[in-house]
Amino acid sequence: MILQPGVVIGSDGFGYEFRDGRQQRIPQTGIVQIDDDVEIGANSTVDRARFGRTWIQEGVKIDNLVQIAHNVTIGRNSVICAQVGISGSARVGNNVTLAGKVGVNGHIEMAMALFAPPWGNHKERASSRGHGRATCQSHARLQEKPGSVEQRSQALRARQNSRGKTVECAQAQLYFL
Repeated sequence: MILQPGVVIGSDGFGYEFRDGRQQRIPQTGIVQIDDDVEIGANSTVDRARFGRTWIQEGVKIDNLVQIAHNVTIGRNSVICAQVGISGSARVGNNVTLAGKVGVNGHIEMAMALFAPPWGNHKERASSRGHGRATCQSHARLQEKPGSVEQRSQALRARQNSRGKTVECAQAQLYFL
């Protein structure tokens, strides 16, 4: 495991409940589990769970200035780029890439894909920084409930493949209603 300067592991999750006319803190009594071959960039925060665990699985790479909230699970070999915020109890699948400044709602599950911010062409932006693996060629706006994200992603890939294009990942803006 590699932790860059300023990393905070196990801080209290942001948990409050409205009681007696005001917000009262809910104790965060869980843990953080970080598996092998994980790298966490400078000034990133991984909150401990309310109960249970916040889990960063094997091979995950996290850039600088990332916020991972309580009870989040990040699947194996995922990449989380700078200024990403993942809200409480979200589950990020294996091999997922969250590009810079992506915000993830709490209490959702994500399948394998590349999720990029809604501006610009991520392929061009990544290539200009020398990242040779930014090969996403498709753009989709998925306005579906969380359970159907994986199905829509697979359908998008099938459509692209039927047109003779090679698709390594789908670039998407996600809106969870």
